Amino acid sequence: MNFPLTNDDSSFLDEILGRGAVKINYDGIERTFWQESKIAGVWWGEYRNANNRVTLRTIEVSEFPALAKSQVEDIDDGIKRLDEAFAERVPRVARGLPVLPADEV
Repeated sequence: MNFPLTNDDSSFLDEILGRGAVKINYDGIERTFWQESKIAGVWWGEYRNANNRVTLRTIEVSEFPALAKSQVEDIDDGIKRLDEAFAERVPRVARGLPVLPADEV
């Protein structure tokens, strides 16, 4: 449910929540921006349309904004691509543990 906020309401929330250091920009079909408030786990959200007009402002309470999280399938694909990239660039070297002289053991 969306509730319209007056300028006074917005100022009050901004005073209470403040702004934290973590910012997330998502440039997809629509631009989305999140900034964690000074209260951990409380996020300001702003969604913009293709014309860069604000379509929705939110306050989200979560570890991380849900839309910004990677999907499990995307993470699995990313791990596979990372493995392939390393396999192409890093030579395979078989290394055993170093053998220490008996007097150092």
